[in-house]
Amino acid sequence: MKNDYYVLVDYNLNQIIDHIKPLPENWSNISGLPNYSDQKLEDLTWAGHPGLGWIKISSTKISKLKYSPEWLEINKNNLKESISNKKVESQSEILNYKGNYIIADEKTKINLIVKKLLSNKSFYWKFINSHQLLSVEEVNTLLSLLDNYTQECYNEEARLYSIIDTITNIDDLISIKLSASWPSTILL
Repeated sequence: MKNDYYVLVDYNLNQIIDHIKPLPENWSNISGLPNYSDQKLEDLTWAGHPGLGWIKISSTKISKLKYSPEWLEINKNNLKESISNKKVESQSEILNYKGNYIIADEKTKINLIVKKLLSNKSFYWKFINSHQLLSVEEVNTLLSLLDNYTQECYNEEARLYSIIDTITNIDDLISIKLSASWPSTILL
């Protein structure tokens, strides 16, 4: 995850001049920026931007550059926002429950709970790809699996946040390992 993020630097000022972010597709009349090698990105003289470059945040080269304490805090928060967005995306994934596809959103869980409480017996449920007759026991199992999936997403978000919270300087930022491990979309 961290290897997908870069900072824009001004070598004349010896300073980081932008926030950590994925490379933009198009930047300052350079099209397809993510398609260039890191070596080419680090010195943009070839594109008419002498003294500027994009450096991957995992590179030790950024530890020699100036930055403000506010910059570090803003970027920690930006990393957290990116993780939160990925968590939301993970919670919107289509999950596989015995070959039936379902989304673990709150609407689905509430509808299952209400239907179970009101009918208190078997009922047909419309999955994304099928209709299935579900017993109360199957609904309880499905609700438990959906809830566990959602909780695992929150747990992973919290784990990654705690790693980010350990960052106190740019060297910490360079050395952290931010590899996300979102839960499986196959519910067993």
